This record gives sequence, structure tokens and C-alpha cells, in this order.
Amino acid sequence: MKIKKYIASTLKEGKTLIIEDLGSDAIILSNRTFTDKDGITKYEIVAAMDQAPNKSKQEKKPITQKQSIAGNETPKIKYPRAESAQDFDLTAKILSEINNINQKIENISDSMRYKFTGKQNKAGEILYKELRDTGFSESTAMTVIGKLTERNITTPDEFLSSATDILTEKIDIVPPFQKEEKRQVLCFTGPTGSGKTLTLIKLAVVAKLAMGADTFLISADTHKVGGSDQLQIYSTIAGIPFESAYTPDEISTILNREKKRDFIFLDTVGRNPRNQRQISGLLPYIDAAKPDITFYLCSAVNSQQNITRSIEDFSELGISSIILTKMDETYEPGIVIEAMKKVNYPISYISAGQQIPDDIFPAELDYLKNHIFEEKFKKSFTKKFAHIAGEAE
Repeated sequence: MKIKKYIASTLKEGKTLIIEDLGSDAIILSNRTFTDKDGITKYEIVAAMDQAPNKSKQEKKPITQKQSIAGNETPKIKYPRAESAQDFDLTAKILSEINNINQKIENISDSMRYKFTGKQNKAGEILYKELRDTGFSESTAMTVIGKLTERNITTPDEFLSSATDILTEKIDIVPPFQKEEKRQVLCFTGPTGSGKTLTLIKLAVVAKLAMGADTFLISADTHKVGGSDQLQIYSTIAGIPFESAYTPDEISTILNREKKRDFIFLDTVGRNPRNQRQISGLLPYIDAAKPDITFYLCSAVNSQQNITRSIEDFSELGISSIILTKMDETYEPGIVIEAMKKVNYPISYISAGQQIPDDIFPAELDYLKNHIFEEKFKKSFTKKFAHIAGEAE
């Protein structure tokens, strides 16, 4: 059997190639569509032609399964085949219809998600889709595109830079805490799984190593088994004194005793943001600590609604600023950025990784801007922008 693969722009063209090369009795083994490097849909068709001798001249007795095993011969498997070019025409027509249906479904899906793309120029359309894919709302994406179209932008870098400026405006940033003459109490609050303990130890090590500060750790996360064990292990490794506090009175006792420290870091138990009673249960601990700064830990791998509503629920604890955690794990930075524009609290730190203390740094708008678009999109957009500009000329 002679087997060959053919690449064609259409099924009809593929059929012609096969008939010309192998004849009308060719067998279609498989076919598929793919997109080439230029983004053009192609068809790959594998066909075969039976070149076996005439059966009338060479009759062979069929080999049974038992005989084949004994003689170490593998029985041949016969596959269904198109008996003629007419069968191929029918198959090609069916495949073509299926491809058309799939394309229509994709178009409908895109039109629902990107329903305003037809109202922008090509560059705006590409950017609109990317903004929606990275978690920005439809209204935000449209606002950005609208503002960009009012500007005389001639380069792709300027186009993307202007977009990130618009997207991050009205986000407040506060400077990191600094060592002062008086002792400071820093309290860490937030939902379960937001990264409070790991973030606390990162900043405690920064305070000790970078500022030369005398630090002390308190864990009030004593309501679950092993709640304070993680912080105790980290504190031992870092060489920072640690103590657990089971009641608000114990926090007061520790603070009265440790007056000469530069920083006291207080870890609180994570709470379910939908359970206001649990959150209110933290108030006696906060009141006993009288923190100078109360951080709210916000996980970037969350929905915008969960972020904003959770911050609102924790606000009774007296939030000073927000620490964004798990920024390296999110595929949709737009969700976090939009949420930060809606809340009334500034960002103080960003945590992006598990390394202590390397993967935490003071919040910067430039970091948020740089993480809106991935590098592969920037490169792709630059190429397409040049093509669009060439068409316009």
C-alpha cells in the first residue's frame, strides 16, 4: 500500500491532488485542519493506494488468529475505505459543513464576549480582547479604548503605555513602614488562605536584616490545631523571638513586657469574610494590641466581588493598608487592579512568591503596569500594530 500526505487550502483542492496522484480508487485514511505560521487554515489529508498484486493471480488462504500467533505473524486489520471519488465528495462536503458550523459557534461565542470589537479600529479591537481576557470588565475595557482613540498615538509602546496609565490611575500607594524611635505594633488580618503568616515572616525578616530592627512575633492564631506552629518554626529559623497569645489579655501582657522592641508583629486567625460574627470576634484582640498599622492581606487569585466585599467586611478592624499576595499566581491581574480602584484603602506591599524574604517588596504602580500585559502579548501586538499602520498608509 502506498501512503502519502497532502496539504491543501481546501478539501476540493486536496481531492484533486489525490486523484491526480493516486487515482480515483485512493483510500482516505485521515484528515484534519490546522493553522500555519501565517495564520491561514490548511487541510492535511492522508491517503493511500492499494498496490497489492491481483487476487486472481495470487490467492492466499486467510491466516487465523491461532496460526498467526504460532507463526509469529500479525493479522492485517482492514479499515473502512471510500470506494470511489463520489464517496470522497460526500465525505468532503460533510467535513466542510462541520467546519462551517464550528466556525459559526466560535464567532457567536466571540461576539458575546467581545461584542464591542466591531466599533474600534484594529489596534483597539486587539487591545479590547486582551483586556477582557486578563480580567478587566467590559466597561473598563471600553473606557480605555475610548480614551486611546482620542489621542494621536503612533507607536505600539506608546499605545500600551497609555493603556496601563489609564488602567492604574486612582490606585493609591503608601510607603513601606520605617523604623522609628518608638515601638510599632503591626497587625496582619485577612481571610483564611490569604497568606498572612508567610507575609508576616517575610516582613519581619526584612525589618531585622534591612533595618537592623529588634523584632518580636506574636501569634493569636491559636483557635485551630497547629495554627501558630508554622510561625514558630519560621521565627526559630530566622532567630526572631516568638510567643503565642491565647487571649486578648495575654496580648496586653506581652506588649507591656516587650516595650523596648522596635517592632511587634501580630498574626491573627484567618476568618471567613461571610461570617461577620467571626470577624467581630477579632476586635478584642485588635483593641488589646492597639496596632499602629493594620494590614489586610488580599489574595490576587480571587474574584473581584470576593475581594471588594471581603475588604468591606473586614473594614471594622480598622484597615490601614492592603498587602497584595499571590500576584505571581494570577492569570487575570485586571480583577485585582479593578478591585483596588474600587476600595478606599491604599496598597503598601506586594507579595509574589514563596521565597523569604525575597518575594515581597513595597508596592509600586510600575509593577502593576508591567504585569497587566504578558511579554508574548506585547511582542505580538507590536507586530500587528506595524501591520495595521502599514495598511493605513
